[in-house]
Amino acid sequence: MAQNGEQLTITAEKLTREDTIVVTEQGAFIEKGLVLHGANPGVTVGDMLVTVAGEQFSSMEDLTQLLYRAGSTGTPFQLQILRQKEEETSNVIERVVVELNKTQEDIGLTVATEGDFVVVAKAEGLSQDAGIRQGDAIMYLNGERVFAPADVTRLSENQTKLLFKLKRGKLSSNKVEFEEKSMLIKVPFSSGDLLGVTLNKDLVVTKIQPGSLADEKFEINDRIVDINGMKFKDENRLFKFLARCDDDLTIEVMRAVPKDPDAGKNATQNNLVLMYLQMNPYEPIGIRPDEKLMISTIQQNSHGEGKFELGDIIKYVNGHAIHDRNHFFKQMEAATSKGRVEVIVERSASREAELEMCQLPPNIEKIVKRHAGYQYLMVNIKYVPKAGRVFGLNIANVTSHKIIVPEIAENCVAGDYLKPLDHIIAINGVPVSDTTIAKKLIRDCRACFQAVIERPVTIDALAAVRKEVEEWRKKANKPPPTKNMEEMPLDVQEIVMNLLRRREKGENQTPAMPSPMRAVTATRPRLTFGEKHTETQIQSDVPASKTLRSLK
Repeated sequence: MAQNGEQLTITAEKLTREDTIVVTEQGAFIEKGLVLHGANPGVTVGDMLVTVAGEQFSSMEDLTQLLYRAGSTGTPFQLQILRQKEEETSNVIERVVVELNKTQEDIGLTVATEGDFVVVAKAEGLSQDAGIRQGDAIMYLNGERVFAPADVTRLSENQTKLLFKLKRGKLSSNKVEFEEKSMLIKVPFSSGDLLGVTLNKDLVVTKIQPGSLADEKFEINDRIVDINGMKFKDENRLFKFLARCDDDLTIEVMRAVPKDPDAGKNATQNNLVLMYLQMNPYEPIGIRPDEKLMISTIQQNSHGEGKFELGDIIKYVNGHAIHDRNHFFKQMEAATSKGRVEVIVERSASREAELEMCQLPPNIEKIVKRHAGYQYLMVNIKYVPKAGRVFGLNIANVTSHKIIVPEIAENCVAGDYLKPLDHIIAINGVPVSDTTIAKKLIRDCRACFQAVIERPVTIDALAAVRKEVEEWRKKANKPPPTKNMEEMPLDVQEIVMNLLRRREKGENQTPAMPSPMRAVTATRPRLTFGEKHTETQIQSDVPASKTLRSLK
């Protein structure tokens, strides 16, 4: 089969290993690195061997004999190889992930503001070597969103490793578009309070009274949808409701927020993401692709965690197109020996949008420990008792430090927001690990709260949580353990042992003992009264020195 590439002639003095060459129908390819002493130039993984000492071969046996014969002469010999050229990707790369080891304080990065983006004005030194280019827009640094050049300085201080997530290429227009989103506003309210807003006939906020209950909660142009689950046709009916209300308010409003510039992308569109990684020789990357090169597993605390995402499809490693899973690991082994690894993956736009939604605020991100195979969400749970539906949330301490939702009642309010096997990490920003505290927080806010959720999404993660729930159920249904014989008093032990022996011998019936009661006769005895008195001394714990009073 014809091969495209560059033909090279390599002179070597001695051959150490020949079992790193695989012969296929396409040719003899070098795998894992062929050890040649004195080779000039060196061989790399993926090179195709054409001739050995000027002789061609057609099978692995022929190749082995040629290599053995050439290596045993003790004189230099020549290998002719065909080196594949690095392929240029036809699609434009818009997403770049750069890992930078901060070996010195100055990384040579100068940033500026361009419209709504923080862009790289100049990259030199460490930043240039790591793969950052002039014009790149810095979106995230070490997992936090970058809004201003000062954020880059703040987030890179006292850090030994920096992880940049960049946008490369043409940036979106500076024009900010807005879209309406539903938001919940909770206002403490009692009879006689004034909300402090002025509304038009469409229930849109036109004025907010400073220092009122609505101050710092509402914004101008907020449109009120409902209050405590009740809808209103005009502002007069709304204010009449507030005049007789003596309960805290949960107000749903529609608010104009900046639109995500990537929100309009087709869900079926795919983006190429370029990863610049700095790895030690033969260091494992910690990801495992399936037969279709789709990443199905990301190991915790590995080099790939935080950079790759489940569902990414591996396309290139250091410019070489990847054909199968074995080819990927061989190319990674060769790439890590150089210390610099470039991996290009294909990521769907829908997955990109999902990742944007899963970004948590910095104060919440601090209390979340992310694990591969789980999705992290913030959900705003709203319960209106007058709506006629039960809340239906069941939580349990499946483990000593986890609050899991083992099940959810059918057609309940909690089912609109949560799913079975969800792990509740925090309620209203407060980390929770005990159901007693969690239930108190939910009661205090009348089941209208914000929860941080860890949701299993992969098969392995779902299986792990299901196993924890099953073990918890078995433990909950297990009867309390009986008291051990060793813990019983000696006399009780003797009685129990005697009973057990009798049961083994079949002596279940206890022998009949004579009754202390008088035998029952057919005729009823007659009662007679006489002058003779009978005294009976009853033994007691009264000392003998005391005389008991006689009773008649």
